[in-house]
Amino acid sequence: MDFINTTLHKTLTGQVFLNPFLWCLLILIIVFAGTISGWLIGFNYSRIPVMKLITAPNPGSGRSGRWNSSFLVLHFTIYIILVSLVIAVSKQIHYSLEGYQGFNPENVLVANLNTDELKNSFQAISEEMKKVPGVMTIAGGSFIPPFNAFLPVNLATPDGENVRLDGLIMGEGMPELLGMEILEGSSFGPYQPGPPEVLLNESAAKEHNVKAGEILLAFKVRGVLRDFHAHSMHSLIRPMVILPQNPERMGLMALKTDGKNDEAIIKKLGELYSTISPDEIFETRYLTDDLNLFYQSETDQLKIIGAFTLIATILSIMGLFGISLMSISKRFKEIGIRKVNGASINAILQMLHIEFIKWVFISAIVSIPISIWIISKWMERFAYKTTISWWIFAAALFSAVLVALLTISWQS
Repeated sequence: MDFINTTLHKTLTGQVFLNPFLWCLLILIIVFAGTISGWLIGFNYSRIPVMKLITAPNPGSGRSGRWNSSFLVLHFTIYIILVSLVIAVSKQIHYSLEGYQGFNPENVLVANLNTDELKNSFQAISEEMKKVPGVMTIAGGSFIPPFNAFLPVNLATPDGENVRLDGLIMGEGMPELLGMEILEGSSFGPYQPGPPEVLLNESAAKEHNVKAGEILLAFKVRGVLRDFHAHSMHSLIRPMVILPQNPERMGLMALKTDGKNDEAIIKKLGELYSTISPDEIFETRYLTDDLNLFYQSETDQLKIIGAFTLIATILSIMGLFGISLMSISKRFKEIGIRKVNGASINAILQMLHIEFIKWVFISAIVSIPISIWIISKWMERFAYKTTISWWIFAAALFSAVLVALLTISWQS
């Protein structure tokens, strides 16, 4: 229940087991499964002629063997698909968290300025925090990338000509704090009232064929930044304009630290917040935490797939264990004759292992195309995706072979 509550964001409790409907359903499932299983076995054996039942040493063994092989292929096909999904989803999530280009989110603390008192005290807070050991630089803005929402900005001339771009509002020093690369011109200087000078990303500069120092409609382009991911990996990088933020209207404060004294930095910042705005609840977060939230859905899916993979592993082991136990018990005399005739233990083990391992490889032939299709469909939600590498399926197949060998070896 803890796993379900954490993964699916539910609130299940032990009260669920007091529901009589649940117990009736469980009992019906057991009765139904047992009745159908017994009926199928009885029906199949009742069709075998009496003389064959009396004389044949293993009546129906050929059909039984085919059923056993079919179930082995089914079990390991499901297992290989699920393991491939676990590896592929993990690879994509890791790529989404580590593959951001154009800025560096490491060791960046973010605190919102939710009250007028905090907004008006931005400069004072910044001066005090710069004195704290471990604080490298401080900047503010209305937004800090990456963020989920899109901020459409219209740049327009007095004549009515306009261009709509993806927008961002940053204060002085924020591009430098985030490690953004300036390709042309310069970053923001001290805030000046009046028509703002803007920054463009390189996609916007190429689309509108402008350079630093030139005019885009009625706005002077102060600098051009290398393209960066302003949003999650689910969306493409769009042409973007960055506007300067008035220091008296900052919506948030960002602090770049050396990562060694963060506890003292957060404590000092909390004290300043409490002094300036006592009624405001102080909260701070790392910018990397925002990245993790972007992919919470995929992380939850990974946990669920992982849980089903564990169940598939247990079912595969149980099925293979039972089938190998029956198969080897029927071959006691054959194994004895082979040993009497000089067969080594390794030769006998190899014979028994190959009989079952071949079904695992057949499962791989069936499961790999299905896995590729499922993974490709799942990755369509991302604009930037990792490659579907061959080693994903090789690792899944290797784990299936390992599970099979360990299970069979117990009997062999």
